[in-house]
Amino acid sequence: MAIDANVLIMGAEKIDLLGRVVTLTKAQTTFNMAGGQMVETAYIDAELVPQKSVTPAMGFNIELVACDKTFALSNNDVVDFIDKSMVPCPVSLKNATAAGSVKYTIVSKSGSKLSFPVTSAQAVTSAGAQTILTVTRQTPKPGAKLPYTGSDTNALKALKPSVYVQSDYKDIKLLADKAVAGATDAATAAANIEKFVRTYISEKNYSVGYASATEVAQSRQGDCTEHAVLMTAICQAAGIPAKVAFGLLYVDEFGSRKDVFVGHAWTQCLIGDKWVDFDATRHAVGPTRITMGTGNGDPEQFFSMVAIFGNFTIASAEVK
Repeated sequence: MAIDANVLIMGAEKIDLLGRVVTLTKAQTTFNMAGGQMVETAYIDAELVPQKSVTPAMGFNIELVACDKTFALSNNDVVDFIDKSMVPCPVSLKNATAAGSVKYTIVSKSGSKLSFPVTSAQAVTSAGAQTILTVTRQTPKPGAKLPYTGSDTNALKALKPSVYVQSDYKDIKLLADKAVAGATDAATAAANIEKFVRTYISEKNYSVGYASATEVAQSRQGDCTEHAVLMTAICQAAGIPAKVAFGLLYVDEFGSRKDVFVGHAWTQCLIGDKWVDFDATRHAVGPTRITMGTGNGDPEQFFSMVAIFGNFTIASAEVK
């Protein structure tokens, strides 16, 4: 996929490639992504082949270095990217899914201001390097009209198909007819769609990097991103304004780690006059998630979170 980028050629430098010192041309590429910028520094030979690249992400530098096949396939230290992307929670929120709200104190490691969106469920207060997020449990308002017939600009935008949320495709429309299951109001229809997608995606795995709604409709497999794009597409096809939301989700246990937030994607639907979170991956939608952005399902929006992973900590989490 195409991402807007600026490339700056910075001249020649002597670079150590695992003990082999060579002169290479330094090139710095700034990727302008939905959630901010990501900068990659590459060192390129005379044939324009990158021999080394350095990209800051998740609080450390990812370095790729050209080497011979024997070294590349030898026993080297392996970086667990999933582990690096987790954000520790200072307290257990295992029983907080049904809580009224959770107040999070977020602290930037670099001292720079962090950006979190304000949503129907998430209030944001910033003061320098510290950000207070108050996430409130939502209850969908019953009786909201289906399909949406209002004139709100954001709502109308959230009814339009996109490259990854193809709500105008025939196969998606057919699934929408099944998923709505005769519901006549938006809240009931969205809940029915959430349940339908959870069952429809029968293979829950990480084998898919990032698929579109129509691809998921065919394969019926994937992780949170696949659940999110398919539910968003079906909601739109049913006349419910919907967006793909992404951010952090609390889990009490993930592998060997306990009490951590992990990267996650879900769906936001406009029910009445509020955007309400629905999660086809995990039914319980409470205040134990932090929204970092919403969009039309473009993977750039989800992967842009990588740029700020590792750059902040959760200093406190107060359950109310």
